[in-house]
Amino acid sequence: MKIRFLKKKDLRKFTYLVNNFYKKNHILSKSRKIINFYYNFFNKDRLFIIGLFDKNENLLSAMGLMPYKNWDNKLHNDYHIAFWVKKNKLVNSLGFFKFIFNKINPKFLATSGINLKTSGKIFNNFGKISLFDNHYIKNKKSKNIFFRHLKNQNIESFKSEELKMTVVNHIDKLPTYQNKPVKTLKYFKNKYLKNPFYNYFCLNFFHNDNLHFFFICRVIKIKKSSLQIVRIVDYYGVINQKQTIFKSLQDFLQKNNYEYIDFLSIGLTKELKSLGFSLKKKKDFIPELFEPYDPSTDSRNYCILKNDYKSKIIMVKGDGDGCLLYTSDAADEED
Repeated sequence: MKIRFLKKKDLRKFTYLVNNFYKKNHILSKSRKIINFYYNFFNKDRLFIIGLFDKNENLLSAMGLMPYKNWDNKLHNDYHIAFWVKKNKLVNSLGFFKFIFNKINPKFLATSGINLKTSGKIFNNFGKISLFDNHYIKNKKSKNIFFRHLKNQNIESFKSEELKMTVVNHIDKLPTYQNKPVKTLKYFKNKYLKNPFYNYFCLNFFHNDNLHFFFICRVIKIKKSSLQIVRIVDYYGVINQKQTIFKSLQDFLQKNNYEYIDFLSIGLTKELKSLGFSLKKKKDFIPELFEPYDPSTDSRNYCILKNDYKSKIIMVKGDGDGCLLYTSDAADEED
């Protein structure tokens, strides 16, 4: 048995593995464009997919890595496991973790959207499986019955200054950032603004013309209905807990007839609450998967397998999404 990074010549073996041993016509078995974008952005011979091969070079299992340096070569040491597929349950893929820890030696390693039935036990050996926090602001004028349980905070008691918001499709500079993992301007531009599969935009928040932070977002349309929501997939900057953005986001939601805006993340609970977001409770109905729409599936879990940073960790759902194979039909879910 041998474990190594896949090369371009191995792509046919990889697509065969996905198509025949995970799901027929899965997006990763049909689109090399998607594979190249998420796992080989700079068009090198080696992909960020590691494979387990037998002595005859047959591909038995594959694990996709989502390194930050896929979007900017200057970024190192931070990785997410994005998918894991194998021919059968008897294939021992634990060598992947030995390869990652010893050969790659990441400073930060995490994964999300874990299928607890097939992979939960293995990931629990390396870290604790937890759930992303989901924060939201609901359109106060929404009358949709599905979201009637969502309750906004009472911001009348807030003694906070409202930040100025702009909606743009470009990023010109980065605000100050004090947490880990670090990202770059090139990272955001390559991963989101140059994304050929989804349309992303940026919500910038200013105080006295100084950019404090921004959200990377995209609009999601719920199929077979006229409903639209906004999902925040990434964040960068510093949030001052004496400032709010509730009114700005309310105006944005109402003007565009969006049901709500939400954000799956860890490490930002106090900050988002101060901005006017509410934390999803168990009784609250906020679907996680939209493409295809699946209200019953909760893909909010994550696991940090290694963290050598001493600074505060901020992790968002968009960090590791790359056509996941963990959830029920996750190749078609949002990025």
